[in-house]
Amino acid sequence: MIATTRCKGGREQVREYLIEAREKAGLTQQDVANRIGISRQYYQMVETGERQKRMDLPLAGGLSVVLNIPIAEIVQRESAAQESERQEGGAHDAET
Repeated sequence: MIATTRCKGGREQVREYLIEAREKAGLTQQDVANRIGISRQYYQMVETGERQKRMDLPLAGGLSVVLNIPIAEIVQRESAAQESERQEGGAHDAET
C-alpha cells in the first residue's frame, strides 16, 4: 500500500497518492492519460488538483486499473478530502 502523510490537507493527500502510484508504476502522465483515454493536460489537472472538485467513478476506475491501486482507496481518499473541505468551509463561514 502506498502511504502518504496524514497531516496534509485532503486534496494534497489524494494528489500525492496518485503521483506516488504513477511513479511507482514507472509511468508518465502521458502514459496514464493514454491508457485511461483522457488528455495529458486533463490528467495533469487531476494530479495538481485543478480539475473539478469531485473525481468521477469512471476516472477513479481507470486510475485504479492503470496504477494498480484499489478503487476503494481512491474513493475513500476523495471522500475524506471532500469532507475535509466541507469542514474547513464551515469553519471559515463561522469565522466571518
